[in-house]
Amino acid sequence: MKKECFLENSVRIDDLISEMKISVIICTYNRCVSLKDTLGSLQKQAFVAFAYEIIVVDNNSSDSTRQIVESFNDKLKPHLRYIFENRQGISYARNRGIVEASGEIVAFTDDDVLVANDWLSSIESAFKNPAVHCVAGKILAQWNNNKPRWYSDGLRAVVPDINEGEEVKIIEFATGANMAFRKSIFDKIGFFEIGPAEDSLFSHMVRAKYSIWYFPSLVVFHKTSPERLNQGYFRKWYFKSGRSIAFIKNKFKPFRKEKVIFGVPRWMFRWLIKSIWGYLRYFTDIRKRFYCELQIIRFLGICDYVWRGK
Repeated sequence: MKKECFLENSVRIDDLISEMKISVIICTYNRCVSLKDTLGSLQKQAFVAFAYEIIVVDNNSSDSTRQIVESFNDKLKPHLRYIFENRQGISYARNRGIVEASGEIVAFTDDDVLVANDWLSSIESAFKNPAVHCVAGKILAQWNNNKPRWYSDGLRAVVPDINEGEEVKIIEFATGANMAFRKSIFDKIGFFEIGPAEDSLFSHMVRAKYSIWYFPSLVVFHKTSPERLNQGYFRKWYFKSGRSIAFIKNKFKPFRKEKVIFGVPRWMFRWLIKSIWGYLRYFTDIRKRFYCELQIIRFLGICDYVWRGK
């Protein structure tokens, strides 16, 4: 694929490939204002003693995304590259970024995220252990005093707001706003699949051969957009989550191999009954009641996938 670069003629990305350590991939779609903040945070990286590149994959945006990236040409030279991917979808954009990446390590973050000043150095440090192939870190929500009354910590995955503590350990899932891989693993497990729950599905693929390591030193800050902080958005997210759970479980451990009722595993009905009981019991507790409601909606999403398919 042809690589588009914003570099002076005297500095070419090809000259850096042999020593490139980290390729940062930011996939973006019509969020040019927020993307500007993300690139600004990358501009402030401190103590970077290795070669790195920042690849912005424009996933068919119709706003001023390209102009925003170009405005950082002088500030981030020679690290910044712009790629246009017209196939709509986060997996298409991520896979294009992986193909274009020249680094030994491929790191992902999002266009609504601010990375900590030592983010790149923390990633490089985590991979000094040759046994580490995949890392994830903290994603700290920036609430700006707009946390809803009905929100509870059990809903952190939606925001996302992820903090697994202060110890290095193995975890189940990596999240797209703050994750990194040795590029070599993509040759062994493949790229991101097109479909629901890309992050969760890819984490399953990674865990088949490698461990996902959590490093608390890897920190990004996620901006919470007001338009998402409503119950309707959370209900839609949980319904899609249920469909994703069914999709992934059927892919790796088909429901037909379990004891089922109308095609749905029997144990999930116990989960449903517990959630309904909680919804009725916590009538005056808005947080617990909404949490239980979302578990019911997730169950309906599972049923929808089982009975209707994709």
